[in-house]
Amino acid sequence: MSDNNERNEGVGSGRQPFHTPEPTLWDYVRVVSTRRWMVLSVFLCTVLVFALWVFTRTPIYRSRAVLQIDPGRSAMPPIERAFEQSPFAVNTPRDFIETQTMLIREDRLVEMTFDHFGIGGKPGFRDAENPLEVFKGLFVVNAIRRTRLVEVNFDWPDPKEGARILDYHVRQYVADYNRRKRESADVVLAGLQRQRDQFAPQVEKARSDLQAFKEKHNVVAFEQNQDTVTEDLRARAQAVSESREELSVISARLEQIESAVKNHTPVENLPDVLKSPLIRDYRNQKAKAEQDLREGLKRFGEQHPEIKALKAKLDSTSENIRIEIGRILSAAVTERASAEQVLALREKQFEEQRRAVQDFNRLKLEYDRLRSLFETQNQIYIRVADAIEQCKVVAQSQSDETVTVERYPRAEVEPAKPRKAIVLGLACLFGLALGIGLAFLMDNLDTSIKSKDDVSRHLGLNLLGYVPEVDELRIAQRRHSHDGLVILNDPRSPVAEAFRSIRTALSFSAAAQDVNRIMVTSSSPSEGKTLVCVNAAAALAQAGKRVLLVDADMRKPAVHKIFEVDQNPGLTNVLAGEGAHTLDDVVRPTDLPNLFFIPCGPIPPNPAELIGCDRMKALLDEMGSEYDRVIIDTPPVINVTDAAVLCGSVHGVVFVVRSFRTPRDAARRAVEVLANSGGRFLGAVLNNVDVPRGAYHYYDSYYYYQQYYYYGDDGGKRKRRKRAERGSHKATA
Repeated sequence: MSDNNERNEGVGSGRQPFHTPEPTLWDYVRVVSTRRWMVLSVFLCTVLVFALWVFTRTPIYRSRAVLQIDPGRSAMPPIERAFEQSPFAVNTPRDFIETQTMLIREDRLVEMTFDHFGIGGKPGFRDAENPLEVFKGLFVVNAIRRTRLVEVNFDWPDPKEGARILDYHVRQYVADYNRRKRESADVVLAGLQRQRDQFAPQVEKARSDLQAFKEKHNVVAFEQNQDTVTEDLRARAQAVSESREELSVISARLEQIESAVKNHTPVENLPDVLKSPLIRDYRNQKAKAEQDLREGLKRFGEQHPEIKALKAKLDSTSENIRIEIGRILSAAVTERASAEQVLALREKQFEEQRRAVQDFNRLKLEYDRLRSLFETQNQIYIRVADAIEQCKVVAQSQSDETVTVERYPRAEVEPAKPRKAIVLGLACLFGLALGIGLAFLMDNLDTSIKSKDDVSRHLGLNLLGYVPEVDELRIAQRRHSHDGLVILNDPRSPVAEAFRSIRTALSFSAAAQDVNRIMVTSSSPSEGKTLVCVNAAAALAQAGKRVLLVDADMRKPAVHKIFEVDQNPGLTNVLAGEGAHTLDDVVRPTDLPNLFFIPCGPIPPNPAELIGCDRMKALLDEMGSEYDRVIIDTPPVINVTDAAVLCGSVHGVVFVVRSFRTPRDAARRAVEVLANSGGRFLGAVLNNVDVPRGAYHYYDSYYYYQQYYYYGDDGGKRKRRKRAERGSHKATA
């Protein structure tokens, strides 16, 4: 609801709702174009400074030499690199090249060149704290990527002397490289020979220890023996496991039998008893004897000899069964004892075999240690011997030309520093960037109202139009009277056309809101409100309206100066009742039909009270009834309260803002004061717009107007001249 009320209030008072448009490319162009003189000044100053610097510098010429550094068939074998006996022992060719680039600028070589040419006595070196380091810094060594070429550069003011210095330095490096290479090969060879002499007794001792061990332990083939003892240990472990299983089975059978005997359980049905063939026969015989005894008892008495014989046979069979069972029990006991003996024997054999395997493994470890020691030392000895032979062969066949000069230094014609074209080009870019950066910085720091978007964004007002910068000298040359009345003095100028556009916008706005009393004011002095007020009134009069221009600026009146008349009598006389009592006494005609004006009159001591009196309201009503438009010029809002007091008695307010001068905060406070006082805004006028100065995107109507202008006599002459030229061309054809 509050948003709707605010929006309705803005529409009713002639103010627009606040909005922030997105910046476009034209916004940035406008910033640069508006401050183009600052950008150009910074650009020219920057280029000038760089130009002075570059043209006052002593030219430096760069001598250049190119070396090919090829490790080739180096006398440094791999074994030597492992022991790091030489500065040539590098891991890769690239490491070798980088090492040489450092050696080219070695202090010893640089000092030789420094002393040879007497550099210490030359200007620039005599007063240096460390002249050798300064001289060393003039050498620049670069390894060319993916090649074995090295570029050596030397900067010196004299191109010929610089070439001689670099040539001498390069030759000294090549000679030093070859010397160090030969010395390094000798050092390497001597070191390898010392290593061979040191390894020889060690290899011999290792061989003797290995041979003595083989003879002592009768070692032929440890690998085969290791397989044999391991297999025997595995077999004996298997036998122990089988014996334990067999003893377990026998013990279980014996425990079953002993349990049956202990518990008086019949043993005839035990598995071992039932499996015996004799037991089965005895049991069959016993069963047959029992059957015969039963049948004999049926026929004979117990005392019958046949019965006694059958009983004796039955007893004999039972005794045989008992004896056989006892024998089976004794056999089980004997079998368990035998199984225990076998298990004990096999466990003993397994333990003996295990100790034998352990002893064998210890011998095997010692044997492997002795053999590895011998093989390692023997290999090192062989490599050292091979390296010695390789060094001898390579040293005999190697050429000294592993470093060659592909390009000797020569005197250069063009200086290397300073690069004038590049420096000036960079100066142009830097100056342009700095100027544009400062332009944007100043634009951000500038809090003045500059464009239509600023008026809408910060003030919330519609823009009635723009007033370009007034060329007062040009106007004065054409007319010598009414200098401020541009619309009459220079009717074909962009300023006059601007006021006609403002007249159109003001007429539509006034007609839409039923307005005939219009107050013109601004936030602060010198913003051009009087100029806008006078020319807008003249433009309305040219459109056929009866217009009354009232100078109500009782602080610093200026309307009478534009019309070049005396300011007495005027408005203050009518309000104070001194010297004039009616409008007819103070209204004055002008050279322009339909345009009348009332000067201010004497400056009163209390302008605000005089403007806010009832007499002023009555005069305004009278003016509105007699004239189609009443245009009132009032003091600035921020300085005094006259405009705020008067805005409640008029129908509309036109707010004048001076482009690139009126501060946003001041203009915003002025608009708020007028709005709080009941002011009804018709819109704002942006004054002193400098269209050629750059902001043509925001002031497009006047920009295109300047391009179009009026077709006058000159234009007619040009047209006639062009038609004549076309006619002559046709006649010639």
